[in-house]
Amino acid sequence: MQRYDVKRFLREAPTDLLREFLATQDLEGHLDWSAPRQQLVHDIFSAIASAPVALYRHIHCTFRAVHQLADADGANTLAAEMDRRRVGRKTIESFTEYPTPLGQAFWAYLHHPDLFAVSRLFRSADLLPRWHRSCVPPATPLPPEEATRRLRDDLRAYYKENQDRGYGGEVQRHPRDTRCYWFACLQDYPKEVRLYDDDRQLQTATLELGFAIIFVYDQQAGTLAIACKGNLEHTLDLQRLFGRAVLNVELPRDGAGEVYHLQRLLDPALPLPLTPEDQVEAVHVQYIGIEFLGQRRRSITVNTGSSGETDGVHEMIDRVVSGFHVPRDLLTVTQIGLHLTVRASAGRPPVSQVIHLTPQYCSCTEGPLGEDLRQLLRRWGIYDRADCDPAAPSD
Repeated sequence: MQRYDVKRFLREAPTDLLREFLATQDLEGHLDWSAPRQQLVHDIFSAIASAPVALYRHIHCTFRAVHQLADADGANTLAAEMDRRRVGRKTIESFTEYPTPLGQAFWAYLHHPDLFAVSRLFRSADLLPRWHRSCVPPATPLPPEEATRRLRDDLRAYYKENQDRGYGGEVQRHPRDTRCYWFACLQDYPKEVRLYDDDRQLQTATLELGFAIIFVYDQQAGTLAIACKGNLEHTLDLQRLFGRAVLNVELPRDGAGEVYHLQRLLDPALPLPLTPEDQVEAVHVQYIGIEFLGQRRRSITVNTGSSGETDGVHEMIDRVVSGFHVPRDLLTVTQIGLHLTVRASAGRPPVSQVIHLTPQYCSCTEGPLGEDLRQLLRRWGIYDRADCDPAAPSD
C-alpha cells in the first residue's frame, strides 16, 4: 500500500464523492466544480489547509481511513463483507460503479459506514505480521452477547491484576466466513506525547491510549489465532482466558494437554452423580488449589477438612474472588482433593478416603477403588482419555 498523500488522494478520488463528502463539511459551496481537474485539486487542497483546526483534522482522518482500504485487498475485504451481509443488488451495483479501490472505499465510507468500519478492522488484522496460532478442541462459543461481555470483563481484570492497566476496555465481535473475530481495545499506561494544540502550538500532553488484542476463532478448522504484544507465556494466558470466557472450555497451556479436567470442579453446580451400584456412596470436594492467571507464583489452597460440607470449598472460593475483585475465569485449578466414602461391605464399615488430583496425576492407586473410580471420573467429565491409565502419573 502506498503512503498516504493528500494531493494524490484528491487527484484519484471520484469528483462526485469528493463533492458529496465536502458538502457535509460546509466546504462544497466554496469551490468551482466545473474547473479543470488540476485547478480543482489545488482549490480543495487550499480549502482544507485553511479550514478550522477541528475540521482540518476530521477531513484528514477521514481520507486516511479511506486510504487504508484503497487497494485491491481492501476492495476485496469490502466486497466479502457485503456478500456476508447479503446486501441488495442495488447496493452492489452502486459499489461496482466505481472502477477503482479508492472510489469503492470512499463510497462505502459515505453510504455504509458500519460496513466500512468493520472492513477496516479486518484489513488492519490482515496486515499484522505476527500471530500465535494453535489447534483447539471442538467447542461451540457461548451466545455472542454473553461471550463478548465475559471476554471484555476478563481481559480488563487480567491486565489490571497483572500489569496495572486495562482499567477501560471494549470488545467487538465480528463474524467473517468460517471465522469469528474478537477485537479488544484496552486502556494503556499513561504516556507523555508531544502534539500540536488547536492553535498549532507544540505542547506536551499525557494521554492514555488504547492497545489492541485480536482473537480469531475458526470453529470449523478448530484453530485459534491471537495477535498481541508480549511473550509466549503471556499469549498462552490469553489463550486460556479466551477458552474460558468465549468457548467455556479449558485450553491447555502446552501441547501435552491435560489428563484430568480439574477446571470443571470450580463450578459449584457441577453434578457428581452416584448410583446404588457404585462402591462410592458419597463424594464432595474437600480442597481446591488455585492460581491466578498470569501469576503462577501466586497460589491459594482452600480446604474444608473432612467436615463433609459439600458447598464449603466453593463458598470459600467465592470469598477469594470477592476479596481480590477478579472473575472466576482468571482462576486456574492446580489441584483437587475429592473426599470419597466407600460403602460398607463384608462386615467392614464405610471407609473414607481423599483422592488427590492434579491436571497430570491421580492418586487413585491408593485404596480399594480400582476401576470403579476410573468410571466415576469419566462420568463426572474429569477424565476422558482412553489411552492413559489414570492410576499412574503422566509424563
